[in-house]
This record gives sequence, structure tokens and C-alpha cells, in this order.
Amino acid sequence: MDKSPANDETVQINRQSEESENQCRPLEDALKDSVQCFRAILNSTHNLALLVQRDGTVLAANTRMAERFGKSPEEFKGLNIYSLMPSETVGLRKSKAQEMLSTKLPLNYTEERMGHFFDCNLFPILDDNGSVKQFTVFAQDVTERFKCEEALRKAG
Repeated sequence: MDKSPANDETVQINRQSEESENQCRPLEDALKDSVQCFRAILNSTHNLALLVQRDGTVLAANTRMAERFGKSPEEFKGLNIYSLMPSETVGLRKSKAQEMLSTKLPLNYTEERMGHFFDCNLFPILDDNGSVKQFTVFAQDVTERFKCEEALRKAG
């Protein structure tokens, strides 16, 4: 067996590599668990749900949101949400997002699209410097509630 310094160095590098892999494995497992938990939370709501970057690039979407656009959550990731919207709604949504980005506070508003009413909630996610790095969007279809309220107003 060759006892040259180069061979000893190779053995030591291999040992260090194995140790690094063994140290990283629990971190990788924890990250996988965290991603699975995040995905379960995202899909547990009946709302349309998104995690987006400041510019509207989708980082994650729940199944309900993605399917609304005829896509899977994996296909939805990386798309710009504003490019998927009808042009008549882009202005309102961008202005609401800008308001939330400026104030760094959660924002709630109601919008009407094609005869449906949505209760929309934007939640900023701040970095260590207090800047908004991402935000979540939750939208709940409240059309039935609006119809009932309208019927009550007409009846009263």
C-alpha cells in the first residue's frame, strides 16, 4: 500500500467529506420536513394562497390557486402573478401590493372579478433589516356572503 503524502491527503479529504455529509444529513432532513410542513399549511386553507417576491414572482402557491390558472403548484412557481391576471385587475392589485410594501403592514381589501367577490389579505414578510422581502396573499371567495347581504338589504 502506498504511504505517500498524496495518498494520506486523499484519505483525509475523503474522511472529511464523509463527516461533512453526516453533519449535513440532519439539516437536509429538517429542511425537507419544514418544506413538507409549509406545503401542508399552504394547502390546508380553502383560500387561494400565494407566497411571492416583491416583484410578484411566485415562490409557492397552494393547489387551489394553481388549479385556478390551470397549473400545478410546481408549474406556478417562478411565474409572475401579474402576468397571469387580466389587464383590468393588474392596476388595482399592484397598487394594493405597493401600499402594503410601503407601510410594511398587513392589508385587507375586497375586490370584484367577473361577478365574484374576494376578500384579499396581503401579509408582508420582513428581513432582518425590516424591509419587505416577500409577502403572502390569501384570497377568499365571499360571493355567497355578498349575495346574502344584498338580498337582506333588498328585503329590509
